[in-house]
This record gives sequence, structure tokens and C-alpha cells, in this order.
Amino acid sequence: MSDRPLVQVPYKIRGDLGRKIIGGLACPLGVHPCVKDAKLEEGYESRFIMGDDLQDDQCEYRLLLGAERVFDVMRSFFERLLPEEVWGLYEELSYDAYRDSDVYRSVDPVGRERILQAWDSYGEYFVESGKCGFGAAAQEPAIEVFLEEHGTIYLGCGLERREEVEDLIQRLGLHEVAEMPCIDNYEHQHRDILQVDEDRLMDDYDIKFSVVESLGMEALNLDEGLPAEGVVPFWVYLELDLSFEGSIEAAGAYLSFGLSAENFDQALDCAEQHVRGLFPAALVARVQQVYRLLDDDVTPEIAPSDRAQLRERGIWYVSDLESW
Repeated sequence: MSDRPLVQVPYKIRGDLGRKIIGGLACPLGVHPCVKDAKLEEGYESRFIMGDDLQDDQCEYRLLLGAERVFDVMRSFFERLLPEEVWGLYEELSYDAYRDSDVYRSVDPVGRERILQAWDSYGEYFVESGKCGFGAAAQEPAIEVFLEEHGTIYLGCGLERREEVEDLIQRLGLHEVAEMPCIDNYEHQHRDILQVDEDRLMDDYDIKFSVVESLGMEALNLDEGLPAEGVVPFWVYLELDLSFEGSIEAAGAYLSFGLSAENFDQALDCAEQHVRGLFPAALVARVQQVYRLLDDDVTPEIAPSDRAQLRERGIWYVSDLESW
């Protein structure tokens, strides 16, 4: 079981963002529909999923609440529905050209109190961001409680907990609808919600890695939407520890690479080998990003002089070192 503590550094929600009210529903500060005919109202939808040889029958619920209610409702669901040990879940909108979301899950079970601690620390950010989701799941008994990226709440359970889950939903005063429009059903706009212009304030990456690392999570869907076999362009963004690199005064730095490889492991290995060539004593402190690009994503500012290199294994762009 992971027992790494959360890195709790202050973060601050911007105070200059007016909350959008669509059809009487308060949207998260970080996302809202941007079309005139959008209609949103509190409610929920449900569906029954017939099991098979690998999975039992399951009930699923999707809830839409005004953003001001979501923090307390999610915390109540965590407390009332989760068993003592669960797997933490985190999702975010992906930069990868071949998938919509990056999905993370705890490798080993963590205690329910760890989920509550993460929620108490960062729940306000999760509620207001609109770009990431957080929750937890267990198999015995089967249950999942998850705040989705655009602010809806997902609940999944086995038939033995159906009445319990539906009772909690009914207590919220929600009405059931056959089909419930949500923010992600409309053309919508995302906004950054964190104030990061002061020293020691967390940004989105700080919050993500505080949660992912403390709950022992790993990415699940790196190969989702895998293109045809062959070399494709990647973007790799690394955080380096230069404490033992005598030629550099800074303790840390960031370095980005444009390179072409056949898979994620090969892309990361290529970038790390280049780092060792530049700074033999440097350590890769954190892999901030590794994602695949389309050829059209490679702008003239970073593209190789011969774009045919995009289909040849190797590095074609290295950023300047950004020290801190």
C-alpha cells in the first residue's frame, strides 16, 4: 500500500472569473458551454449493464449538480460508499494526438482516508477545473465514485448496492431523466483557474503529481488509439535534478525534446540518453509529459529542416535549458 504523503503547497483559485450560470445551473469556473442554445439543469440518468463471463451485472449513474454542491456531495459519497481500501483514479484531458484523456490508477490499494485527504486538499480545484477528474474504485464490493473532467459525477456499483446508491441520489433531490445534456455535450470553453503569479503557489502540474505520486498511480492507457506500426513524432518534457552537475549552478531545470520513436518507452529512453550525454551527473526527477504528435502539430519553430526526419527514429529538436 502506498504511504507517501501528499505534497501540500498552497494553491489559489483566481478571483477574477465570473461563474457562468446556464439554464439555472452553476458551471465550474474552468469550463462552460459557449453556445446560446445550451440547456443545463440538475438531474441524473441511470443505466443497467448486463454482465458477462468477466464482469457481473452493474448499475451506472451520472449526476449533474451545480458546482457549489459538488465538493460536499463527493465527500459524502467517498465516506458512505467506499470500503476501507480502494484504488485511486485520476484523469485529465490529453495532449496526445491519438487519445482524448490520460488515465491513471493506483498500482496497489490505498486507504479510504488517503482519498479523503486528497479530496480535502485539492477537491476545490477538481470541482472548478473542468480539465481533470478524480475518484476511487473497489472490486469487493464493486463501487466507483468519480468526478468527471467536465464536472459531472459518475457512480458505478454492483446490484447488491443499487438501493443504497439510489437512496443517496434521491436524498439530493434530483429527478431522473432519460437523457441528460451535460457540459461536454455542447461546444464549450476551458479557462485556467489557478493564480500562479506568486512564489510557492502550486500550478496544475504540481497538483497532478502531488496526487498521482502520493497515491502510487501509473498511466493505464498510453497506447490507446495506437497508430499503424512505425515511427511517429513525440514530445517529451523532463524535469531534471542538477544538484550533482558541477557545470550548472541551478538545482533543477526543465528540458523539452521533439523526437521520433516507435513507442513511449523508446521515446523516453532516447530523451534520457541525450540528457546523460549533456549532463552526465543529472537525474531525471520527473517525466512531466510524453505524448504523440501528428505531423501537422510540429510547427516550423521546432520542425527539422528536412521534415522527412519525422519518420526517422531520433531527436530533431531540443529546447534551451530552463533553470530554476
